[in-house]
Amino acid sequence: MDTNFNKILEELTRIHTEFPDMRFGQVIQMSIDDKKKSKNYDITDISSKQILNGLKEFKEVHKIKRRKKVNK
Repeated sequence: MDTNFNKILEELTRIHTEFPDMRFGQVIQMSIDDKKKSKNYDITDISSKQILNGLKEFKEVHKIKRRKKVNK
């Protein structure tokens, strides 16, 4: 059993609560692409720990980007 599975779902739930306009697949793909610094990175080539870390980083970065858009 993957120990990070529930953590990933919890993080996705938090992201969805904060940014309900973003689609599930969009959040995962964008977080992985940002983490790996490439476009359309294959999700099967990374570990669940990397996915979880990417989601956490994505949430913080996206929060900052959204604040900047609102302040303009």
